[in-house]
Amino acid sequence: MIKSTILSLCFCWITTVLSGQIKIDNPVLPGVADAGVMKFNGRYYIGGVSTRGDFYVSKDLVKWEGPVHVFSMNNEWATKFGIGDEQIHANDMHYINGTFHMYWSVNHWSRERNVIHIAHATAEKPLGPYDEPVKDTWLDNRIDPNLFIDDDGKLYMYMVKFTDGNTIWARPMKDPYTFAGEARYIFASQPSNWETLDNRVEEGPWVIKYRDRYYLMYNTNHTSTQWGNYALGVAEASGPLEFNHGNKYPYPVVKSNQIDLEEMYVDLLKHQDNGNFYYSLDDSSAGWYQPGFNAGSWQKGKAGFGFPVTENSTTKKVKTIWKEGQCRLRKNFAYHKANNGNLSMRIHHDGAAKVYLNGTLVYDREKGDYVHVDLRDKKGLLKEGNNILAVEGDKGRRSCFLDVALFDMKDQVADDILYTPGQPNILRGPNGFEWWLVYMANKNAEPRGQYINRVHFFDRKLTVDGVTGKNTLGDHPLPAKPTYQYLSDNNQPLPVLNQTIASIPSTHYFFEAGVKLPGTGAKGGIIAWKGDEKNWLEIRIDGRTNSWTYTLQQNGVPQMISFPLPADFRADVFHTLSVFKNHTDFAVRIDDLPAPGKSLIQTTFPGKGLPGVCSDDATTQFDGVTYTIGWDEFDDNIKGWEATANAEKLSLKGDMLNHYEMSVQVDAGPEKATAGVYPVYIDQDNYLKAAFDLSKQQLVISGRNKGKTVASQSISLSGLKDHYTNMVFSDFMERHFMFDTPTTLDAILFKKEAVYRDDTLVEDIHDKFHIYYVKDGRWQQLDNFKQVAWEHPGLSRIEFSPVETTELIFVNKMTNEHDFTLQKIWINEVFKQNYNLRVTRTNGKIFFFVDGKQACQVQDDFQPARVGLFSGDTNASFNGITVFHLPD
Repeated sequence: MIKSTILSLCFCWITTVLSGQIKIDNPVLPGVADAGVMKFNGRYYIGGVSTRGDFYVSKDLVKWEGPVHVFSMNNEWATKFGIGDEQIHANDMHYINGTFHMYWSVNHWSRERNVIHIAHATAEKPLGPYDEPVKDTWLDNRIDPNLFIDDDGKLYMYMVKFTDGNTIWARPMKDPYTFAGEARYIFASQPSNWETLDNRVEEGPWVIKYRDRYYLMYNTNHTSTQWGNYALGVAEASGPLEFNHGNKYPYPVVKSNQIDLEEMYVDLLKHQDNGNFYYSLDDSSAGWYQPGFNAGSWQKGKAGFGFPVTENSTTKKVKTIWKEGQCRLRKNFAYHKANNGNLSMRIHHDGAAKVYLNGTLVYDREKGDYVHVDLRDKKGLLKEGNNILAVEGDKGRRSCFLDVALFDMKDQVADDILYTPGQPNILRGPNGFEWWLVYMANKNAEPRGQYINRVHFFDRKLTVDGVTGKNTLGDHPLPAKPTYQYLSDNNQPLPVLNQTIASIPSTHYFFEAGVKLPGTGAKGGIIAWKGDEKNWLEIRIDGRTNSWTYTLQQNGVPQMISFPLPADFRADVFHTLSVFKNHTDFAVRIDDLPAPGKSLIQTTFPGKGLPGVCSDDATTQFDGVTYTIGWDEFDDNIKGWEATANAEKLSLKGDMLNHYEMSVQVDAGPEKATAGVYPVYIDQDNYLKAAFDLSKQQLVISGRNKGKTVASQSISLSGLKDHYTNMVFSDFMERHFMFDTPTTLDAILFKKEAVYRDDTLVEDIHDKFHIYYVKDGRWQQLDNFKQVAWEHPGLSRIEFSPVETTELIFVNKMTNEHDFTLQKIWINEVFKQNYNLRVTRTNGKIFFFVDGKQACQVQDDFQPARVGLFSGDTNASFNGITVFHLPD
C-alpha cells in the first residue's frame, strides 16, 4: 500500500448514457442456461443446459461460434434408464496437464426414478471427444460442481447438496479424478433477508482467488422465473475452506433490474387510489375501454390478477384471484406534463392481451409476454390531469395472469426486463487484466441465455457491473482487447523460433503464451523481457530435466536458475506461461499457478522492453499469445511510482499512451483533505487533474492543454447509496447496517412496504424503530431528525445534522412482531473515507467512475500521456491499482 504519496475519491449519481461506445447487448448467447466456461489458449469454451453435449467457442466473450458436439453420455448408471444428453447440466471445464476435464450434473427427476448426480469426462482436445473414465458409477451426489485449483496446486470441488434446502459443500481432491476426504458444509441460505425471498436455495458455486483473497459466488432463491427472485451473492474469505455465513456480503451483487427500476421510478398505477383497479371477469360491454364508460358496477382489486398463486413471487405476484375466461381492467391515473416525463408500461400476461390509453389501442399481443413498452410516441394521447388505462387479458394455456405497471421514467427509457441471474463463471478477460462474469439470465419472456458483465474489485471488494442490456444507464463497453494477440486458426498452432512479439515496447505489461514442446527432450518457453541483446529474461520449460528455468542476462552477464516441476508434469502438451511485469519485478505463472520454487523474479530492468517466444526446436508450438500494456498491484507489490518535485507530492508511472483505463482504491485518512489523480499527465502545460475536495464534498476536474486552462467542472460527492441489513448480527429485534469505511450521512430513506410481507404501506416507518449510530466506539441515539416529503411515494425520508459512523442499528419497538423487519435502507452519503475511482480514456472522451457509478466525462484533446497520483500534505493511501492499455 502506498501512503502519503497519492489519493483519489469521488461519488456521484449519473442518470444518462454518456458514452458513444459500443455497449454490451445481452444476451450474447441466447438459449443456453446453466453452463460452464473454460479459457484455453486465448479462447473461451461454453457448454451446459440446452446444449446437449455441445460447446460454443469465442475469442472475445461476445461472438460465439458453434455449436460443436463434444460429448454424449455413455455410462451404466444414467443412460440405461433412458437418460440422455438433454440432462447435461451445469458444466464445469478445466485443462490440467494435457487433459481436459468436464464435470456436470445429471439432473433427472421423474416419478419412477430420480437420478441427480455429478459426473466426469475427459478429453485430449478442448472440443473433445470427451469420454467418461469411470462408467459404472458417478463422481459424487447432487449438482453444480465447480473445481478450484489453489495457488499451492491443491484441488477442491464445490458442489450443492440437498441437506438444508440446497446447500453448498466443498470437498478436497487428491487429483481431478479422486476425492481426498469427506465433503465439508459451507453454508445455506440465511432467513429473513434477500436470500430467502421464496425457497431455501444456495447453489451454483464458483470460486476464484485474487489479491490474496478467495471469493465464492453463488445463486440464491428459486431459479424459476415464476418467482423471479434468483440473484447472485458473494462470500469472501482468507482460505478455500473458510467460507461461512459470517463472510457473505450482505447484499446481492447481481439481481433483477426491476428492483432498482421500482425503487427509482414511480409506478403511477400502484401509487394512486391504493393501487386498486376496477375489474370485471364477465362484462364485455361495447366501449368498456373508452374514457366515458361507467365501471361503477365492476369490482375493485389490485394487480396482478390470476391463478394459481405462487407464494412470494415478484414476477407473478397474484393479489386478486382470476381463474377462467377474460379479465378486463380500468385504471384512472393522473399525469402532469410539468412533473412527469416518459412513460414505460410493464405488462405481464399469460394469454393474449390488449391495452388502451384513453380509448386508443397502444398494445396488442396474441401470446403471453413480460415486457416493457415504451410509450414516448404515445405522449399525444395523454391528457393533463386524469387519464384512463384499460387492459384486456385472456387466460393462458395453463394459468391466468395479468399485471400492468406504468412507470414515470422522467427523461429516461426503460431497459428490457433482465432478471433471474444465475450459474456464474468468473474468468480473466481477453486482455488478461479485466475480470468478466459469464452467467445465465432471462430477458423479458424469452428463454434463458448467456450474459456477460464486467467484474471489478474495489481494492478487494468484488462488484459486478450488471445485469445490463443495451438501454441500461451508464457506460457498459465490450471486453477490452489486448495490445497484441495471436490465436491460431483451427487450433493449428504456428511453429515459431526465437522472436519478440508486437511492436510497442513497454515498462509494465502482462504477457502469456501457450507453449507445446515437441517431446520430453525439448526446451522452450517465453521471452519475459528483452531490452537489447545484452539485457533480457527468458523462461523455459525443460523437458529433459523436468524443470522450468529462467535465464537472466544483465549487461551481457547471464545467470540461469532451474526449479523442479511436479513429477507427473507433461512437457509434450500445452502449458500456459505468463508474466506480469511491474517495474523491475516479474511475477511468473505456469498454467495460471505461481511457478514452483520462485514465482517472483526481481531484476534491474525498469525500462521498456518487448516479450516474445523462444525455443531450441522449430517444431515447438505457440498459441494464445497475449500482450497487454499495463500493471495490476496491491499492498507491498505497489512500486515503480516516480516522485516529482511537484508541491502536491505528485507521483507518475507508466508509458505514454493514448487510450487506457486506470482504477485505484483511495483511503483519504482521518484528515479528509484534498487529494486526487492525474488521469492525464504530459507536462505542466498539458495535464488533466481530478481533485477530491472533501471539505466541500466535491470532485473537481481541471487542467491545462497546450498551455491553456481547461474549463473546470465541480461535481457533488453527495448521493444516495443503498445498504442491505447485515446477515450476521441482525434478528427480529435489531437490524444492523454496516459500512466498509467511516461515512458521513445526513438522511435515511426507507421503503414503506419493506417491513411486512404484504403491500401494506407504513407512512411513519421510521417511528417503528429506535435508531442508533456508533461514534468513537460508543452507541448514540439518532433522535434529532425530521421527516421530509420525498418524490417517490413508496419511500419515506428523514433528515438530520451530518453524522459520521461505520454502523447503524434499528431496534424494533414492536418486539412481538417478528415479521416486522427492515431489509434495506438508503443513506445520503455526504462523503466517506474510502472510494474506488476508475478513469477510462477512449473514443475521444475521458470517463470518471466512482464506486462503479459514472460521474462525469470530459473531452479528450490530449496527446499520449502517463498517469499520476497526488496527496498534497495528507496521509492519504492508495491500494488496488490497475492500469491497462485500450488499443485502437
